[in-house]
Amino acid sequence: FETINAAGVMQVPLAISVWDDGWGISVNNVHQTTKGNISEILKGFEKQKNTNGLYIFRDQCTDYASLNLTYKKGIQLCRKEHVPVLFHIQGCTQPQGHSTSGSHERYKSPEQLKEEIANDCIVKMREWIISEKIASPEELDEIEKNATKRAREARKNAWNNFQQPLIDKKNEFLKLVDITTCNCAQTAAIEQIKKELQPIGEPIRKDIISSAKKILRLICNNCSNPNNSLKTNVTEWLNKESADNDRRFSSHLDS
Repeated sequence: FETINAAGVMQVPLAISVWDDGWGISVNNVHQTTKGNISEILKGFEKQKNTNGLYIFRDQCTDYASLNLTYKKGIQLCRKEHVPVLFHIQGCTQPQGHSTSGSHERYKSPEQLKEEIANDCIVKMREWIISEKIASPEELDEIEKNATKRAREARKNAWNNFQQPLIDKKNEFLKLVDITTCNCAQTAAIEQIKKELQPIGEPIRKDIISSAKKILRLICNNCSNPNNSLKTNVTEWLNKESADNDRRFSSHLDS
């Protein structure tokens, strides 16, 4: 409300979209929003002749052609008159719960869930494309098939691009610490740490850094070749990783 009020007072060319699926967090709009309708609440902010405020547009999520016209008109006003505009789009569907731990199957009736499946945006878009003779059902089937294939390949490539540097980092560290020649009481513990890290197929940075710090605490002065100090190597490796991680995780912390 503060944002909308400030935009209305200052006449900021701000376009706001409210995608309304009729539900709040696990409850119907009537139990979440006054009057059960966000644009009704905001009517007091609506721009009238010779006043400031914002324009309010309402439309249905399932009507793609109408949405294009509504947004075209609203955005033109926003730009030309330098005023804020609110788009209240109703009839949207909720493909999933409101969070990763939520499930709308728990609080919606079977009838409501069936209605949402029937009005799913992808379903309605497909119907509109066919009705407008933009593409045939067979052409859309082929597009969906190819899109699914591309999405899966992109997911696989993205995961590999994320994981391979970590796998390389794990192998680099294991090679670094594979020089122990000491027979002290800590050698077995160091070997156990290496043994636990080795089989991790999808390591995260914590796995590697944690193993390095554990090993460093166990290294005695004799735990390495005199010409290749294990303690020095692990310490230098950790310092470098710490500096890299500072840049990786903190460089934009306050931006």
